[in-house]
Amino acid sequence: MTGERIIEAIEVADTERRTSAAYEEEKATLEDPSSLPPPAKHPVLAALNQSPEEHVFNTIEKVPSAELYDALLVLPFGKVISLLEYLNEAALQVGLLLAFSIMTHSPPSFLRSLGMEPRSCLEDHVFSS
Repeated sequence: MTGERIIEAIEVADTERRTSAAYEEEKATLEDPSSLPPPAKHPVLAALNQSPEEHVFNTIEKVPSAELYDALLVLPFGKVISLLEYLNEAALQVGLLLAFSIMTHSPPSFLRSLGMEPRSCLEDHVFSS
């Protein structure tokens, strides 16, 4: 039962991602991208007002810890790959937050001991985008 809920959440999230990717590809080919209306959000995601990633993580969060092991064991391999992609994105976001916090709140001497200049490391990682 809980494995099925996780599978459904991953399917909803994957469908939304594919729709968004197809929209972006089509938008890139048009001369006037603003003429293309954005795709409708998946009904489940629209009703819950969540992003695809939030939907997957909220679904997993609701699974009791005693049932999580069994729920993850029943996932088909393709769904495991999708779940790992969502986990990878979450880990990257957490890593960026941690790096920014360390660079912001660490004394300059600590950053210099790591071989980084305080201002330049912020410029390289935060202000580059």
